[in-house]
Amino acid sequence: MSIRKIIVEEGRMKPTSSFPGRRLQAGPPPERLSRALCLPGRHTLAQVLPERLARSRPPVTRWHAIRRFSSCFLLAFLLAASAVRVDAQNVTLERDDEAEAIFRRGTSLYSGGDYREAADAFATVVRDFPSSHRITAAMVMKGKSEYRAGEYLEASRTLRGLLSEYPESRYIPDARLTLGQVYTRIGRSDDALAELMLASQALTESSPAALRLQVIAAADTLIDGALGPDALRRSLQRTPTPRERGYLWLKIGEGEARRQNVPAASVALDSMARYPVGVPADRLAALRGAVTNRSAVKLGVALPLMQKSEPSAVKQLGTEVYEGIQAALAEYAADPSARMKVSLEVRDTEREPDVAANVVRELAADFSVIGIVGPVFSTEAMAAAEAAQAAGIPLLTPTANAVGIAAKGPMVFQANADYDVRGRAMARYAVTKRGMTTLAVLAPEGTYATTLANSFVEEARALGARVVALEWYPRGSQDLKQQFRAIRLAALHEESVPLLDFGGKMKRADMMRLVDLGIPLRRVDSLMAKGARIPAATLLGSSARRILDSLQLPVEYDDTRLDSLETS
Repeated sequence: MSIRKIIVEEGRMKPTSSFPGRRLQAGPPPERLSRALCLPGRHTLAQVLPERLARSRPPVTRWHAIRRFSSCFLLAFLLAASAVRVDAQNVTLERDDEAEAIFRRGTSLYSGGDYREAADAFATVVRDFPSSHRITAAMVMKGKSEYRAGEYLEASRTLRGLLSEYPESRYIPDARLTLGQVYTRIGRSDDALAELMLASQALTESSPAALRLQVIAAADTLIDGALGPDALRRSLQRTPTPRERGYLWLKIGEGEARRQNVPAASVALDSMARYPVGVPADRLAALRGAVTNRSAVKLGVALPLMQKSEPSAVKQLGTEVYEGIQAALAEYAADPSARMKVSLEVRDTEREPDVAANVVRELAADFSVIGIVGPVFSTEAMAAAEAAQAAGIPLLTPTANAVGIAAKGPMVFQANADYDVRGRAMARYAVTKRGMTTLAVLAPEGTYATTLANSFVEEARALGARVVALEWYPRGSQDLKQQFRAIRLAALHEESVPLLDFGGKMKRADMMRLVDLGIPLRRVDSLMAKGARIPAATLLGSSARRILDSLQLPVEYDDTRLDSLETS
């Protein structure tokens, strides 16, 4: 017996026409809805709710007004709704008086703050009346009641069940909003923001304006309390829709403005121009004012000026770098399009790592300093980099090239790349830009050259190129004949034809490896009987060299050209 027939026989559903699809019924008349909501006469929600909110005590804040109005609107929306979704089996949902009565009792309990009892009532509708027209409304209200009662795990299960079973429900935005609030309460901030952004995406032009405001208010509370600009930038990568991207850029700008990071706030402000739909005009104006009113910033300078020392090469280098910074600043100030005034905060590192670290901490404590240039030597730059990363302030060392400085964290930058980075960059240029596929490396002996050469080889091979030789020569050497001969031999060996010798040198295990590759055993036996010596490509095709290397089979090469090179 079908589900529909069982429900009909038990008196929970009236027989309907046999065609599949949705069953639409008219909702309750306005006066009946008004009585259900205890509205006087034929007054509308728009007339009555603002008056009740205004008379409520204690005084109603903007946030409380939004939340209370949204709750009332949701209840009215649920009570007025009668067009319902058909489940996966196309079972027609119809109005059920018993389910309706239980649902109304649940809404009454919810309005009175009895959230646990309200959840039980809605659970009864979900459990006992799965084909009722109230099934999706009961699920979302059950989840909201459980959330209000502090039963976050149950609320999460209920709401995720609704999202899974009824993805086209009109209550999806409210379900995602509540699920986002649940995640906020249990500390899953990234998941909470994702749900709130999905709630915003699910809103349509016909969605209640109060619900949209409630989604924004919940996101504001979450972001201001638990998420910084960096987390929002990560969320941008997962958010494709313009409205939500505009909102996230707004929050990034507001957060950077509170941190007095004017350049970052300006970038966010410029980015919002691409997403005007998701940015409230009043908040956009406030952010623009905050950026405009604070048009002066400071740039920290940490250099070995050696002000207490006699003239030296170190002191001269520090002075020259400082003069270069001043020249760049003067050029910027002369640009009529410059948006803010930049001044310098200069500190002497004395070429001491401890002093450099303290200088960085001192500059970072001044919120008007937006970044630091320096130090110039690797030892002091390493200490300064750790301090800058810990303080969260950008640091750019113009000349230090030790390996690992920029690796201290995302706030640290090297204008003069270390040798590992240089080697990898050269490999990428050779392989991806010049199209080179077979390479050899000739490098001087020494620590820096070793790092450079090894990183080049590693990156080139990772990009699919073949490095046939890596040769070293002593620094100052003028005779490189031996190294070049070795490179030529390696190249010729790479190009020579690999041969398989069946003349008694091949073991039985090696023969079986060839058979495992699909070569007929009869052919292998024939080659063994003849003592044949044939090109590997005859049996293994164009991939013979790669296959032989992977299986470690014994192989010989045609050394004719190699022998002629040795005698030349």
